[in-house]
Amino acid sequence: MQIAEKAEIMAEWVIYFTDIHTGKISKFIKKNNKVVDGGLANMAALLIGEVPSGTAAMHCVIGASNTSAEDLDTITNMEETIRKSITTKTRTGGVARLRTVFFSHEANGDHQCLGIVARATDQAGSGELLNRLVQPFSKDDDHDMTIECRFIFQRVVS
Repeated sequence: MQIAEKAEIMAEWVIYFTDIHTGKISKFIKKNNKVVDGGLANMAALLIGEVPSGTAAMHCVIGASNTSAEDLDTITNMEETIRKSITTKTRTGGVARLRTVFFSHEANGDHQCLGIVARATDQAGSGELLNRLVQPFSKDDDHDMTIECRFIFQRVVS
């Protein structure tokens, strides 16, 4: 008897805005998105040591492109406007959480998409795009914004 198991990687984004005057969450967005081909290749490269884990500097990128996310997307598809280093990285079981906080004076304006890039620097356009979420949102200087991208690794029963 042969048993075939499958695994999948799902990306889920949670974005919430905290009013800096009251400390209360004023808006909450939760969406799933696409892990792009470059992201899958980057994760496979990390597993075999092809890309040393010490070089896995990661950034959250905000962009102006509202075109649909596609498998072959790269950082150039983002029309990048802002990037910030991931604030915290944690893992519980098969869920990796990458969280970035943009304070009231950061990332203000209207935006169209979000992405996570690995092997990146603070230089715009650097890094390997792991995933991309097309989700219009606006931020103002009365709010801090927390963006959490969750990579969920799970077994698929067929």
